[in-house]
Amino acid sequence: MVIIWLGLALSFLFVELISPGLIFFFSFFCGSLAAAVVCAVPYDLTIQLVSFALMSIFGFWALTYWLKRHHQRYQKYAHETNVYRLIGKTAVVFKAIEPHSFGVVKVQGQLWSARCLHETFIKHNSLVEIVNSKGCHLIVKAINHKE
Repeated sequence: MVIIWLGLALSFLFVELISPGLIFFFSFFCGSLAAAVVCAVPYDLTIQLVSFALMSIFGFWALTYWLKRHHQRYQKYAHETNVYRLIGKTAVVFKAIEPHSFGVVKVQGQLWSARCLHETFIKHNSLVEIVNSKGCHLIVKAINHKE
């Protein structure tokens, strides 16, 4: 029976190695190894299955905990991409934005469909700030210049 648990552990490890996006098979690998250790000491199948389940759950929890810490540690080095990098940038209204309707803004040389955050009229050539994105549309607000 030890051979079966070790074979199962190796198969979970193999599946883990060939599937780069999935990491939860490693927890089943840990569970299978625990069950193999319990099987080496002559315990019945129920205790082996319980040890497999508990160690798999613990392995999954440990991986989740480690990944959250790893992600938070390196998140400060992440760069915004695609439309998210436009949030906070200034744009020029290319086609007036009507309340409850879309207009067009030009930001970094590209034209984007845009809607006003406060559902107000923004005239042509006004400066706006991009505050969010919804689908492929930008959500903007007018920039008020006080002189």
